[in-house]
Parts: sequence; structure tokens; C-alpha cells
Amino acid sequence: SSLGGGTSLDDFDPRLEYDSGEPAATLNHYGRGRAIYLSSDVGRGYLENPYPPLRRFIDHLVRRTPPPVEVEAPQAIEVAAVRRGAHRLLIHLLNNPTPMLPPQPGAEQQVTTFFYLQELEPVRDVRVQFNDLEVKSANLPLQNLPLEVKGDPAAVVVPRVELHEVLEVDLPG
Repeated sequence: SSLGGGTSLDDFDPRLEYDSGEPAATLNHYGRGRAIYLSSDVGRGYLENPYPPLRRFIDHLVRRTPPPVEVEAPQAIEVAAVRRGAHRLLIHLLNNPTPMLPPQPGAEQQVTTFFYLQELEPVRDVRVQFNDLEVKSANLPLQNLPLEVKGDPAAVVVPRVELHEVLEVDLPG
């Protein structure tokens, strides 16, 4: 292993400065796993300058490992998943079609200058696929609506997301 400049990691001294000032990404294998290291804050970089090639680069890195859950939906849908105990998974779907705000609008500009949402269009038929997860059942508790789990890998379709929806997934065990 090396830091790219021929310096062996065996000689690494944490008191020395190794930062070239240039962004870098490395992929390392450890046992059966992999680690990707990014030497810069790409999240903040994207927030400050939403450059499409940077977004595609991050997407490429993330997709090197299949995610446990994949959501097929327009970009307006934000997804957050959390496990509740060993046998329950909650997936929050937020319909947020507004563009990202500039990090620091000018003093004369108000947030409402950038967008003003008068009505929210629902998003229909959001497909949620479970990779390497066995699913016992799924439902939308806010609507008291059970969903049909089908396919291999298992998947469900959330028929409609107004502003926010919760998908509750029961895992066997």
C-alpha cells in the first residue's frame, strides 16, 4: 500500500503533513470488505456547487456495493431508513420537489426568492426493492394499508406519496 507518492504506509507519521491539497479517492480491500476513502468533504462540495459530474461520481462509488434497499422514484423523493429492533424496518419517503437552496443567499435575497411552492403534486408508484433482505410483510401504517410483497428480490410498490409516507417492513426472525 502507498499514498500514491511512493511513501510506504509502514513509514507513516501522523505528525507530518501529507495533504497535497488535491481531492483524492482510494479503494482498499480488507478481508472480504472494501473501504472507500475520500480526502475531501464531497457532501459540502456538492451542496455549495451541485456539479452533475460530482453527483455521478458519488453515485458510482456508492453503487460499488449493492444497497440493502433501492427506491425507484423521481428525484423529488427523499429516502431515510431506520431499523426498529431486529425485525422491523421503517422507510420514510418525503416528497420534496424544491431545489436545494444556495448555501448563503445574498443579503438582499430572501429564501422565498428561490422557490415558492404553492401546491404539491403527489408521486405515484414508488417501487421499493429489498436486496439481501427477506421480507415477511409490508404496510403503510399512516393509511392502514397492507402492501403486496412480490418478486426476487422482494419488492413493494407504494401507490402514492403526498408529502410524507412511512413504509413499515416486517422482517422474519
